[in-house]
Amino acid sequence: EVYATIVSALAAAMSGDVIEVAEGHYRESISLAAQDVDIVGVGERNNIIIESVSKPVLSFRALKGVVRNLTLRQTGGGCDCAVDIAAGALLLENCDISGQSDTVIKIHNAGTRPQLKGNIIHDCTGAGIIVSASAEPLISNNDICAHQLDGLVIATGACPTVQGNRIYECKTTGVLIKGGGLGLIENNDIRGNAISGIVVCDRGNPRVISNKVREGQGKGIDVYDKGQGYFEGNEVAHNSMDGIVIKTGANPVIKSNKIFRNRGNGLYIFEEGLGEIEGNDVFDNESSGVVIRSQGNPQLVRNKIHHGKKNGVYVYMNGLGVLEGNDIFDNKMDGISVKSGGNPTVTSNVIRDGKGKGIFVHEKGRGSFESNDVAGNASAGVSVATGADPIMRRNKITGNGGHGIMVDKAAGLYEDNSLTSNTGDGMYVRNAGTPEAKGNEMARNEGHGLHVCRDACGSFLANQVHSNRKDGITVRSGAAPIINNNVIYGNGGQAVNVCDGGLGTVEDNDLG
Repeated sequence: EVYATIVSALAAAMSGDVIEVAEGHYRESISLAAQDVDIVGVGERNNIIIESVSKPVLSFRALKGVVRNLTLRQTGGGCDCAVDIAAGALLLENCDISGQSDTVIKIHNAGTRPQLKGNIIHDCTGAGIIVSASAEPLISNNDICAHQLDGLVIATGACPTVQGNRIYECKTTGVLIKGGGLGLIENNDIRGNAISGIVVCDRGNPRVISNKVREGQGKGIDVYDKGQGYFEGNEVAHNSMDGIVIKTGANPVIKSNKIFRNRGNGLYIFEEGLGEIEGNDVFDNESSGVVIRSQGNPQLVRNKIHHGKKNGVYVYMNGLGVLEGNDIFDNKMDGISVKSGGNPTVTSNVIRDGKGKGIFVHEKGRGSFESNDVAGNASAGVSVATGADPIMRRNKITGNGGHGIMVDKAAGLYEDNSLTSNTGDGMYVRNAGTPEAKGNEMARNEGHGLHVCRDACGSFLANQVHSNRKDGITVRSGAAPIINNNVIYGNGGQAVNVCDGGLGTVEDNDLG
C-alpha cells in the first residue's frame, strides 16, 4: 500500500515488513521500537530527505532492523542527537546523516550492537558519533567529517569495532577515547583534524592498529590523564605538532609504528608519562625524534630513531626513561642529549653517524650509559659539560670526528670503556673537569690518548693507553690529575708529558 508519511506506514507495518521510501522531502521523526521493520529509500539518496526539527530524526529501540539509502537531517538544535540507537542490532547503511545537535549519532547501553556501514556522517554542531555505556557497535567504511567537535567519541566502557573509516576535518579530535572507553580502531584514515588525530585519556584503553593518522593541525596521537591503549602498525605522519604525546600518568604500548615527518617531535613524553615504546621507526621529524622531560619515564626498546632535524633523543628537566637496544643514527644534532637534571638509563644502543655529538650530557645532566656503541659521529663521541655527572661503563666509542670523551667543567665516572680510532684525543678533560676514569682503553686515536688541561683534575687509574698518534698522556695548563697504575705504551709521542704548567700525581704506571 501507499502512505503519505513514513510514520503512517510504520503504524500499519508488521514485524518483518519493508517500507520503501520514494524520492521526496519528509518532515517527520521516525521511531522504531516494537516491530522489526526495514526502511529503505528507493531512488537517489540525495533526493530522499527525512528531516526533523529539534528532535531526533530516527530513534531505534527494536531488536533489529535496516535503515538504508536515506538522507537524514536534524535541524533547529534543541536535542542531543540526530539518530538515537539505544538497543538492538540496527543496520544503518548508505545514508547521508547530519544534525544541529550535540552529536549526529548516539549509540548507548549494554547489548546495543548496531552496524554503521558506508554512511556519510557530517557537519554536526557537536560530535559525529558518540558511543557510550558499554555499547558495542561495528562502525565500518563511513565518512565521518567536518564536525565542530570530535569525529568519534568512545566513553564509559563502550567497545566498538571501528574499521576502514575516513575521519577527517573535525574541529577538535578525530577519535576521542575517554572514561574507560575500549574498542578496536583499525585501518582507518584519520586526517586533517584540528587538535589531535586520536586522543586517549581518563583510563581509555583501546587497541589502535594499522591506521593512518596524518596531516592534522595539532598532534597525531595524544595519550594523557592515565590513558592507556595498544598502538601497533600505525603511520603517524605530517602532523603540525608532535607525532605522539604521552603525559600525566598515561601508560600506552607503542609498538612497530612509523612516526615521521611531523613538524614537532616524533614522540614527546612528559609530566610523569610512561609507555612501552618498542620497535618503532621514528624519522625525519622537524624537531627531535624522542623528547623526555618532567619525570617522563618511558621504556624505549629496539626503536630506529633517525634523520631528525634536531636530536635523536633529548632528555631534560628531570626526565627519566630506559633506552635499550635502539639504533639512533644520522640525526642533525646529537644522538642523545641529556641536561638539566635528566637522568636516563641508556643501555646497549647504537648511536652512530650523527651530525653532532654521539652523546651530550650537560647543564647538570646525569644518567647511566652502559654497553653502547657510539661510532662515526661528526663531533665528539661523548661530551660531558657544565656540571654534568653521568656514569659511563663498557661503552665502545670509536671512529668519531672529535674526541672520544670530552669532559668540560663536569665530573662523572668512566669505567671499562673502549675509546679508539677517534679523530681527536681518546679522552680530553679541561676547565676544572673532575672525572674518575678507570679501566678504560684509550688507543689508536689521532690525538693524545689522554689529555688533561686548563685546571682540570680527576683521577685516572688502571687504564690501557696505547697506539695513539701523539702522547699517551698529556698534562698541561694548571691541570693536576692523579694518574696511577696505568699501562702506557706504543704511542707516537711521550708516554707521559707534563708541560706548560701542568701539575698532578703520576705514580705506579707501566710506561712500556
